[in-house]
Amino acid sequence: MKRKQRILLDKKISVQRFPHFFNRTIRTLKETHLKATEIRNFLFFFILPMVRNLIHYDTVAHLGLFVTGIRLLHGPRVFGDKTADVAHDLLTTFYHDHERQYEELKPSIVEPAGVFDETTIPVELVQMISSVHASICQCQVLNQCIKFYRRFRHKNQIIFHSLAYTKRQSSVSYFVKYNSLFGSIITFMSCNDKQYAIIKRYPIKKLFSDYFVSSPYYGRLMKPLDTFFFVLEKVSFQFDLVDVYSSLYMCVVIEEDDCLIVSPISVYHEHD
Repeated sequence: MKRKQRILLDKKISVQRFPHFFNRTIRTLKETHLKATEIRNFLFFFILPMVRNLIHYDTVAHLGLFVTGIRLLHGPRVFGDKTADVAHDLLTTFYHDHERQYEELKPSIVEPAGVFDETTIPVELVQMISSVHASICQCQVLNQCIKFYRRFRHKNQIIFHSLAYTKRQSSVSYFVKYNSLFGSIITFMSCNDKQYAIIKRYPIKKLFSDYFVSSPYYGRLMKPLDTFFFVLEKVSFQFDLVDVYSSLYMCVVIEEDDCLIVSPISVYHEHD
């Protein structure tokens, strides 16, 4: 939504009244620390009526597929035995048309893809860089042939960090899934007009679905859980040299005492 639309929506929210038993109402978009109940109430009862005159009707209708689909699954069976089928149809249609509806959210200003922010070789790679170079180049002038970089901009305009990028603060934009493997990007590198990421690999420890093997839902959950979540060892002993234009997916990382649990991100524009 544009700023003017958000201001108008906030005005509607600020004057909205509620039944007496709504202990959690809804807050304006500019407020922080929203509670889950507040988000649910806004989604179920208010978002469709309040935005119907603020954004294009087709966008609101598409959002309505999601809102009504979730609301059907959350409450009583208002359509009897067909309730779940109706919800399934609504949510499936929402998913099918999602990319088309939100094409406009993709960046309008396109920066050139590639590695940037040149740096020096990370200390932990000094002993092994000769063998890395020899695996991709036959020249004898390593210092002139290889350059190192802190960051990489993908063609979808997402910027990947490396551990060499010290200005990343507390963000974790260096942990990636590549092919069926996972790891932290130590640095980016160019050699012979090709660009690479040097990645410290973390091996898979177990299947995430193993945590739920005793549940009656295990059979249904196993495949989707093991598609979205991965349990990794916390110790790494291997480095991989990966073409940056191969499939790199940034991951959300949850650090536990005995493992890392990671989930690859497939859609980037929805996290603003």
